[in-house]
Amino acid sequence: MKKIYSNSYIIISALLLINARIVHAQQEQLTFFGKAEPVPELNSAYDENFLAVDYAGDKLVFSRKYHPGNVGGSKNPGDIWFALNDTIWSNPSPSTNVDAVQIVTPVGFVEKGTKLIYATTRLNYTRYETTLWSAGFSNGQLDNVQVLSVPYFSNQSAHLSGSLSFDGRYMLLSMESRTSFGVEDLYVVQRMDDGSWSAPKNLGYAVNTPFQEYTPFLAADNETLIFASNGRDGGMGSFDLYMARRLDDTWQNWSPPVNLGQQINTQGSEMSFVLPPGSDYAYFVSTTDSDGYGDVKKIRVTSQIKENLEADVPVLEVVAEKLLSQKWIVLRDSDTGLEIPGSMQVSNDTMNLQLDAPVSLAYDRLPDVRIDAASPGYMGRQQFLTSAMLSSMDTVFVDLQALRVGATIKMEHVLFYQGTANIIEGSEKEIERVVLLMVENPSMRIELRGHTDNNGDPVLNYELSKERVDEIRNYMMARGIAYKRITGKGYGGNAPIAPNDTEENRKLNRRVEFVIISN
Repeated sequence: MKKIYSNSYIIISALLLINARIVHAQQEQLTFFGKAEPVPELNSAYDENFLAVDYAGDKLVFSRKYHPGNVGGSKNPGDIWFALNDTIWSNPSPSTNVDAVQIVTPVGFVEKGTKLIYATTRLNYTRYETTLWSAGFSNGQLDNVQVLSVPYFSNQSAHLSGSLSFDGRYMLLSMESRTSFGVEDLYVVQRMDDGSWSAPKNLGYAVNTPFQEYTPFLAADNETLIFASNGRDGGMGSFDLYMARRLDDTWQNWSPPVNLGQQINTQGSEMSFVLPPGSDYAYFVSTTDSDGYGDVKKIRVTSQIKENLEADVPVLEVVAEKLLSQKWIVLRDSDTGLEIPGSMQVSNDTMNLQLDAPVSLAYDRLPDVRIDAASPGYMGRQQFLTSAMLSSMDTVFVDLQALRVGATIKMEHVLFYQGTANIIEGSEKEIERVVLLMVENPSMRIELRGHTDNNGDPVLNYELSKERVDEIRNYMMARGIAYKRITGKGYGGNAPIAPNDTEENRKLNRRVEFVIISN
């Protein structure tokens, strides 16, 4: 029986459709030979990362952290360095005319290596701000530096990385935006026929996870994507490199990402993979057996990836609006399944609307949206809905947990760097949600609980879970929540919610939650 809702109704229409000409190739493969080796001429005792190469493979730029040769000296959190290849790589040199204070990361080359796109990121009070730049590039000298205009571009993380397709038509970015599933996600920006850039589009659930996706690289076929992630089952270290293939021109339909395997990935962190067309070697960054934090390594490779250098550039066409369907988004009590009243903030990179629940979306082409749902007496929740998810359901239910005494509520998006109590940037939003909850409920007392899986030393797991609880508790106290209102306890691996028999189940056991003691 179909239920008719009479509350908020909003029409979201997409007037611009992309008419893209794509050449689809057969499934591409990479084959690695031998063992990955460091490239001594490129490495230092400092941190190298965020590689970018030009199409000819004779220019390499990367970011180097806290090096005394940076423009801002050893206090500079990231500066662009470059090297040239004439049978071997030259010793890297710092580029000029870059910022001495901000984090600077290269994105990639356009116009046959004569222009470089890069990003600068700075902390503005409590939030990060990123600007994209375009500059002429000649032997490391940057000139004619201009802001690169990308509609609705907004990065809320200290991290931004990316790459440009070798034909200059697509820019892949890792950033945290309104449509991110958790923290950093991968996005695509398309270069238009007039040289302008489209708004960023999230690559969807097939690639992105609630954790972090870094350093996207699009191979010369414009279909093969290689990226780093710490959010996938079966990973060998903190960040592993994965490969997926784009299946259509939506940029949200991908083959299942495949781990690049033990010749590339280790117990350390691997990211920033690049493969110059026609090269016998692929390059990437690894923290394993390195001279510093991250070193550039190379591995011999053969590739079936075909070059895609079509001159045709996709263009936007304005089409008549056509109302095709309608979807409802409804709030429910997670325990009873009953509909509850509330409000939703419906947003993406082009809109930000505050509406009463339930919400009806009517459209000609439904966009990806982020839902921030709230209801009195319930824990608020953030949920990302892709156009594919919305298209597959008549009604989308967002389940909220009631704030009852004894309720155990998982802090879904609080993430820590592996093996540490250091909170990953972006997790603060979920903690702030709990802070606001306690401000709105001044008599509420909670117990924070930290859990790990059963891998490793039980004593160390217990200490780590306790340290993570203490980190969250200290954060909340710094935000004004009284000490006596927050207790905390680490459980290590002693309170699993799933068997520790698979990586997927172990990930469920690695969690932080809180229990409402009084309300």
